[in-house]
Amino acid sequence: MSQVNYEHIPAINIYYHIFLMLTEEDNEPYFDKLLALLTKHAIQSPPEEAQALYGQAQNYCILKINSGQGDFMEKLFGIYKIVLENEIILNQGMLSVWDYKNIVTVGSRIGKFDWVEQFINDYKGKLPLDFQETAFSFNLARLFFSKKEYGKVIELLATVEYQDVFYLLDSKTMLLKTYFEMNEEEALYALLDSFKVLINRKKIVAPNYRTNYGNLIKHTKKLMNFRNGKKVDLPALLKSLETDSNVADLGWLKQKILELI
Repeated sequence: MSQVNYEHIPAINIYYHIFLMLTEEDNEPYFDKLLALLTKHAIQSPPEEAQALYGQAQNYCILKINSGQGDFMEKLFGIYKIVLENEIILNQGMLSVWDYKNIVTVGSRIGKFDWVEQFINDYKGKLPLDFQETAFSFNLARLFFSKKEYGKVIELLATVEYQDVFYLLDSKTMLLKTYFEMNEEEALYALLDSFKVLINRKKIVAPNYRTNYGNLIKHTKKLMNFRNGKKVDLPALLKSLETDSNVADLGWLKQKILELI
């Protein structure tokens, strides 16, 4: 594509690089240039516009991460730090519970444990009051899960009140993984059964989520059966998961299969 010079008009230059980032096959240089432009110009933009512009960069990172390019996790974390430090991510001084959760997830996955713990505590008061305690306890549990402090995970999840169905599903999933990691067989089998009942009865759980979480439950049972000496073809299961995206926490499940093979 022939290049047009928009260097003298920052706003057009930013949108031009977003376009190139989204359309060109070799697009990483345009992403890097976009970040430089955002750092120089977008911070001074109105908050809503700055949020939208940085959102484009965040979504690009997420696409790269989902395609297996794990190095973009660090880049996404860097973007989150910028929008936090400049209060771009805040709306009237408040932080969305979903942004709170996403930041904790990304920071924990790249091992920024001290930073994440400080963030969880510092930004608790900026969460909507109705969800404050739930989001705080859940995300602290997520941090402790990443640190393999499983006893603390169980304690914290016991205090979570589920005003939101997605927090409910994610909490059950984290508890499932915690019991599996601890090899708490009796507690895990009981949870798998109650979790299955929950997703089948809960009318507000959309069909695609029932499928995804149902598959996680089904495959986790297979792994427990394998641990107990039953015949399970783990290589075949792993191969089937390579083409099946309808499984909640697919990355964790594949990792556990690889550890058992």
